[in-house]
Amino acid sequence: IKGHVLAFLPLEIIAVIVPTTSMCPLWTMQVVSLFRLNKLFRLSEIGTLLNQVETSVSKAGMKLPRNQLRVSKLIMVILISAHLVGCLFFMIANFNQHASGGDESAQNNWANTEGLLDAVPTCPGEAVDANTIWQRYVTAMYWAMATVTTVGYGDVTANENSTAEIIFSTFVLVIGTAIYTLVIALLEDIVAQLDVTSTLYETKLNAVELYMGMQGLPEDIKLKITAYYENLWRHQLGIKGGKILKYLPRSLRSDLLFETLSPLLQQTFFLKDCSADFVASILRTLSLELYLADDVIFQEGERGDKLSFLFRGEVDLLTSSNVKFKTVADCLLGESSFFGFEPYICTAKAATVCELFHLDMKKFLDNIRDNHLLERFASYLECNEKSLAKSKGDIVKMIKNLNSSKMAKMLNMAEIRTTPNGVILPNSAIRQAWDTAALFFLMVLVFKIPYQISFPSSDNGGGDGGGIGLGQFIVDCIIDLFFVADIYAKVALFAKMKDGVLFATPKIFRKLYFQGAGRMDIVSAVPASLVSYLMGRRGRAYGLLRLFQLVRTRHLGPYLDDAIELYATKTGKALSTAFLRIAQMFLGVLLLCHYCACIFHLIADVSSSPSNWLVEDGTAGERVGVKYLRAFYWSLYTTSTIGYGSISVISIGERLFAMATMVVGAVICDAGITAVLTSIIIRKDTQASTNNRRIQCSKSYMRSNLVNDDIRQKVLGYHSYADTQLHNIDEATVLQDLSPSLHGQVLAHFCFKPMRTTPLLEDFSDGALMSLVKLMKPYVAIPGERIVEAGKECNAIFVLQRGWCTIADSSIGSSSGMEEETVHVPIGTIVGHEVTKAREESDGCLPTFGLKIEIIEAHGVKSKNSSPYMILECGSVTCRTSIKKNLNSRWQETVVLKVVQSEVDRSGKTISITINGWRRDGAHRLLGSGQMKFGREDTELHTVSLTDAFGKRAGTVNLRVKKYKLPKHEVPTSHEQTVTAHGYCHLYRMETFEISRLRDYLSRSKQVALLHQIPLLPPCRSTPV
Repeated sequence: IKGHVLAFLPLEIIAVIVPTTSMCPLWTMQVVSLFRLNKLFRLSEIGTLLNQVETSVSKAGMKLPRNQLRVSKLIMVILISAHLVGCLFFMIANFNQHASGGDESAQNNWANTEGLLDAVPTCPGEAVDANTIWQRYVTAMYWAMATVTTVGYGDVTANENSTAEIIFSTFVLVIGTAIYTLVIALLEDIVAQLDVTSTLYETKLNAVELYMGMQGLPEDIKLKITAYYENLWRHQLGIKGGKILKYLPRSLRSDLLFETLSPLLQQTFFLKDCSADFVASILRTLSLELYLADDVIFQEGERGDKLSFLFRGEVDLLTSSNVKFKTVADCLLGESSFFGFEPYICTAKAATVCELFHLDMKKFLDNIRDNHLLERFASYLECNEKSLAKSKGDIVKMIKNLNSSKMAKMLNMAEIRTTPNGVILPNSAIRQAWDTAALFFLMVLVFKIPYQISFPSSDNGGGDGGGIGLGQFIVDCIIDLFFVADIYAKVALFAKMKDGVLFATPKIFRKLYFQGAGRMDIVSAVPASLVSYLMGRRGRAYGLLRLFQLVRTRHLGPYLDDAIELYATKTGKALSTAFLRIAQMFLGVLLLCHYCACIFHLIADVSSSPSNWLVEDGTAGERVGVKYLRAFYWSLYTTSTIGYGSISVISIGERLFAMATMVVGAVICDAGITAVLTSIIIRKDTQASTNNRRIQCSKSYMRSNLVNDDIRQKVLGYHSYADTQLHNIDEATVLQDLSPSLHGQVLAHFCFKPMRTTPLLEDFSDGALMSLVKLMKPYVAIPGERIVEAGKECNAIFVLQRGWCTIADSSIGSSSGMEEETVHVPIGTIVGHEVTKAREESDGCLPTFGLKIEIIEAHGVKSKNSSPYMILECGSVTCRTSIKKNLNSRWQETVVLKVVQSEVDRSGKTISITINGWRRDGAHRLLGSGQMKFGREDTELHTVSLTDAFGKRAGTVNLRVKKYKLPKHEVPTSHEQTVTAHGYCHLYRMETFEISRLRDYLSRSKQVALLHQIPLLPPCRSTPV
């Protein structure tokens, strides 16, 4: 209020009273402006007014980017500060000029040195023309901008004999340093906020990409995970819905969910007739999940322990034959199975991007128990059992009718998606290589167009003034032809991924392309270089006519992503987020300097004034390369605010552009680089500090508890492994951050096949087995750990994901520590006492025969920059060889498979041979596979032909196989085995009681009475929800 009152005072009235001559050298309007200085008190309101404008614009439906607005405010602060400082700086010089009374020895001011003031000023003097005023203002503003932004050219400076100018300049230097510090601090705050959103998202995505590389996940799962995070960023800024809901208070969370799900809650079995308090407690347990198109929400036969509220998107319901029979939206999914305590009766697959709330069975039963509603729930089930049966019966009848009709085959054929011949997938090496080439040509385009506009003469074309030469024209035509071919490839060859769905049909991805960037790409593909050259426009007009082609820079991000992916694929090394940010930042600075250099030269080149920086610098008659180098030199030291000042800035146009370059350089290049690097260093220091604290705390704990040296070394060794090899990535956290569908797909990739083939789980349907797969948890075994040990209890099953393990059976030879009795465990092997017990029961006896396989040599197998190893399989018995550092013709290794006769008979006396290549990035590449027949007393050398994944010849392997009866000391005494880790091994683990629980669940689901299907409730908690 005080500021408003002071600004309101009409002090300009004093200008009418005070004689103008007494205020020399100020004129009448200047005197009026002098007495209006109190109006500047309103400058303090700028921030508030800008916020109010931003709020009003947002209410009108226009979304303004917040961080860009904050940067704009910083630029405005710099401009206002420079304006005020420049005006005061000129005023000091003007007063000094008039105070001298025409004495040149007393005219000690910067404006007189620059020739901006009359040598003999009169008061009030003659009116000054607009051009002179403009020149004075630009020069003063130029000095102020160079000082405030700390560029400090020094070409315009305070007069060394003027005490007032020196004091004022010192003051401005201090103010400029303060403003510069403020800019850096505010930019660091902006970057910190970006770290909370986009940068944290990129960091998480980088960790996920490292995880996918370490795990060696297939490309289709990688694409889905990447698409999931892109959609999660688009919908929820990279944060899962459950975490967003946890930010809210309990009451507000339940109110929000009730408002969102009210129509569905009114249809939900049992909940629609419950009290508001109980419904609110249920709502607080819901989890929000995002599903992409084609994600499986639940599978037929899977345990129905989740009730899903579909409130956005569409879901397809499918039969066991994968035939779609219904598409639903805004409804409940799995209601009859959830409240009927039975497996799902169909498969639900997302048709579009969907958002669902899930109610977990355990949390539902906990709320029933905590609110003492068990009896009421049982009574409700008994009274309304028919409604559940009817809901289930309608779906079963629809599926039955569909399966028995000819329409099912037609629908099933319609659902099969195949990739047409010639279509290139987004993750293929060809596509990545093409986009890398496109990135190179686009960077050439981005560089050449401004260069051709500013430097039309070509040393290649016959010297200065010759225009665009033939060599440049040919290069430009090649670039134009490439981007025409790029459009054709996107129209006819390149499949498109959108919202996690792969569109491989040309008609569909062509339509999507033209709905997006297709039209602008066609416009930018017009061969402007050819048209300009044929029209004879080989000077500056040549570049101007090509200017519209820069719209292709919108593809710079996708091209760069594919180039990075190609590098990671070829080298097996992933680039960190910090490195990519620094590289992008410096590339952006270089491009900015290039464009500023071209504009700076263009201003001087088209200037009609004989005085410009080219003439002053003596480069006007030099070759184009020299001119560009000098312009780029000026641009670089200006944007970086180093400010050598060795190239003079002469004309008004040059000084205006120099001021703009100073502001952009100070905000984006100098302060921006400082802020970004500070953010990266802080993040690195935080991780390093966390690792160091973890190690120091572990050392302190072990020292205080007198832990022996062996355990101490193991603990410190694991910390070092987690830091250097795992890059501090916790697999459990990564899996938890994925959607339930992707979580299940990752686990199924490693665990489903081993669990499907073991006799222990052969009685489960695929859906029921997926219920167990989703219960598998990551497990890390340390070197020397016995994961499973014969003679000791083991209540879990394990699936080896990566690492070096060996198996020793319970024979006397193995128990005595004979090295030849151990077998290397192949990746994907399932182990555990329950697994081997089920296998023994299936075979009817323990192994009594041995297959001695002697691998002699391999020819023509290409290792593809990997270390090869061989997997040998006879029926369900498998083993692997050691990993070879390099593959020469001599393999020289012998392995023994212990088998039962029935296993040999089932395999048809055939051994399957697979050679894989191991790489440190976790990928196991198929190098070749084949089969061979063997006889009982066969000792002949067999040559096995290998084929690769495409059926092409991949080399040969020479080996001998001998079947023999095991000596007594080699025959296992029991089904139990000992599995030992010889390095850090990554496995998936599940308690065996989960298998019994699922069997009990499936058994109870077949009971006639619904009440008998209710699971036993856990004991009550002391504190109610």
